[in-house]
Amino acid sequence: MPFYSEQVRVALSGCGHLDPEDLEDALGHGGYHALARYLLEMTPEDVIAEIATSGLRAGVAADSPPVPSGDWHVPAQEKPSI
Repeated sequence: MPFYSEQVRVALSGCGHLDPEDLEDALGHGGYHALARYLLEMTPEDVIAEIATSGLRAGVAADSPPVPSGDWHVPAQEKPSI
């Protein structure tokens, strides 16, 4: 279809190239790299700052408002119940 011919897949760029049931396949293609970085190399404050500056939207629509940076600070300030 002409409408789709000019579009570039971003979120689904690996669709058809990865086995969705094989974790090793995902890891071999760089899957979970960002998660490992957030868990092992960044502080909670670093993660909050990155999300706040990313332009992440509150909803799925293109006209959804950006997530207010203050909303991300609340869970980080709460103490774990463990």
